Amino acid sequence: MTQTIDIFSLFRNRINSMLTTASWIEPVKQMLGITGVSPVWDDVPAWYFWIQGAPGVYALVLEQIGSDGSENSSSFHGLFSLKCYPFPDSKEFPGFSFLEQRLVSSEYFDRTNTPKFECRETIPAPLFVVGAIELELDREDGWSVLTLECQDVIRARYEAEALEDYPLIDVSRIYSPGDVGREIAAWRTSWPLFDRVVSLWAHYTKVKPAQILLGTAAGFEYVYRGPAGWQCVETPGTTVRSLRVLFVGAKGKDEIKRPPGREHSGLETTVIYDGDSTCACPSHAGHACKDTPYANPLWWSLPDAEFTSELGSTCGCT
Repeated sequence: MTQTIDIFSLFRNRINSMLTTASWIEPVKQMLGITGVSPVWDDVPAWYFWIQGAPGVYALVLEQIGSDGSENSSSFHGLFSLKCYPFPDSKEFPGFSFLEQRLVSSEYFDRTNTPKFECRETIPAPLFVVGAIELELDREDGWSVLTLECQDVIRARYEAEALEDYPLIDVSRIYSPGDVGREIAAWRTSWPLFDRVVSLWAHYTKVKPAQILLGTAAGFEYVYRGPAGWQCVETPGTTVRSLRVLFVGAKGKDEIKRPPGREHSGLETTVIYDGDSTCACPSHAGHACKDTPYANPLWWSLPDAEFTSELGSTCGCT
């Protein structure tokens, strides 16, 4: 008999379980600088994260699933948008678009620096997106993969004059050639959340990264060129990065062949770490490279750490 699986619920439950486990352990939250987490109570699985020193409040929103849920599916894919609602006093704030800046300071947001519940569907979904995170789960729980993909810089600029209307805030604005409408250090902005998610996943699963691959390619920017409208233009000065962190549990080692490092389509791939060989750093042999900006030693130490559980809320809220 064919087994039907609710993939949205699968990912919602896994992330909730990960956060619930962390909510019991105050030292883990302190170690990661997580000051608050809250699920977004909606049909679409989503969560807000408050992180000490971060440029804003993060939102992780499940946008797509990559499996039909049939019993023949070998793995389940969940693609999440990574959003950042910037704090007005952060250095990243001026790089967000005019509309994003106005919304954060408007009646559409509340004192937590997140959209008011009744306003969430009013705010266009593409706003505040700085990257994407994919979670791939083996059907038999033998392995899992977390991937962060974004540009080092997201930029939208004008090569022709444009009149932009913003009915949401009842404002219009004229842009001149040479104006930059949005310029965000997306990788730097996205990394704090991805680092915490990988750390929490390692703590929750009690599994260390088995492999880390970095894919890179020439980036792009959005350019307004008059009647032709907005165009996506490849820009050699920017880079698209895709960081893939593979976890292989005891069950994966014993019962299934380790999934090979997936090639990044169209990207140049570098091995940052491989537990079966050596990392990219010549100073290490089969150990986590502590010098690379693409890994955190906590990803390896948290699975072994023993903590005393403390009472916490079911969602990890503080």
